Amino acid sequence: MKIAILAHTLFPISEPYAGGMEMITHLLSKKLMQRGHEVDLYAVKGSDPELNVVAYASLADVSAEETEHENANDSSRFECYQLSEALLKIAVGNYDVVHNNSQHYLPVLLGEKMAIPFITTLHIPAFEFLQYAFKYLGEDTRQVFTAVSSHLKGVYKDLGITSRTIYNGIDLSVWKFKEEMPKKTLLWFGRICPEKGTHQAIAIAKRLNIELILAGPISNPDYYTREVEPYIDQNRVTYAGHLDHEELNTLIGKCSATLFLSTWEEPYGLAIAESLACGTPVVAWNKGAAPEILTEKCGVLVRENDFEELAQAIHYAFTLKRADCRERAENFCSIDSMVSNFETLYEELLVASPKGKMMLV
Repeated sequence: MKIAILAHTLFPISEPYAGGMEMITHLLSKKLMQRGHEVDLYAVKGSDPELNVVAYASLADVSAEETEHENANDSSRFECYQLSEALLKIAVGNYDVVHNNSQHYLPVLLGEKMAIPFITTLHIPAFEFLQYAFKYLGEDTRQVFTAVSSHLKGVYKDLGITSRTIYNGIDLSVWKFKEEMPKKTLLWFGRICPEKGTHQAIAIAKRLNIELILAGPISNPDYYTREVEPYIDQNRVTYAGHLDHEELNTLIGKCSATLFLSTWEEPYGLAIAESLACGTPVVAWNKGAAPEILTEKCGVLVRENDFEELAQAIHYAFTLKRADCRERAENFCSIDSMVSNFETLYEELLVASPKGKMMLV
């Protein structure tokens, strides 16, 4: 098959990843290519050159006249410009399937104008502009939606959007299992921002007097300066930086439990899958998709903001078998399973909707 994949326009699709969507888009493109498909990844410049990247337009590509009259410096309007240019290229690209991972409303709207299968994977809750797009589509939409968890599927069902659950996956060959039990050390990793609960991880670690290691990009500098940096003493609380997969893999394997304390309804939670793959149990708030990934053999779910229960859960997590964590990752969190499910969906849609030309009207 010839497949067009639309990434978002914010960050390159390359390591070290800015977040989970970048990693998933990268793995999906890479694995589909390895399986013999012709894949064009529409993404920002600086994405992995090993992928067949069709770069979005940049400000340097826009003439001075366009910049003046079209206000190309306005990020929202320029993002529409970038995606419109990409969709026009797809219109003449002779694709079998378009897979939209952009999380932007414009491809959702224009997807209705396609005569070839158009799939949008839902990675995030429906923010304001996405809701407007869904209201426009109505119940008779021609495109297909997938959700990264059953929890997220339910969120969109409440908005009248029917989707199929295809869980995210990770490359288990990259995340190495470490069997021996390390010393009691807690780990928190992800984007450092309020909604990921970095401050809560610090609070419980200090309360229990257990070493905590933080890792990930600082996506909210003000929050980091106010809520995180003052507590980093390079002794009990350490910041390891923004790590690539190999570095993060080593770090996870050295820790005895991972804290997953997102303050919002996490649509999936790739940090959970990555931790389990390395053999490290996870303690998480009982919300979002965490209950779909964790079992009693590999993690502990805790009522949100119940720090007494959280403290008990951490001590219990130290007793869980690391082999059971890896087994759960192998059975539930594999990228190969995710890609196979998408291949099956692509094939179903091609049978139901023979290849035609894209229409933009």
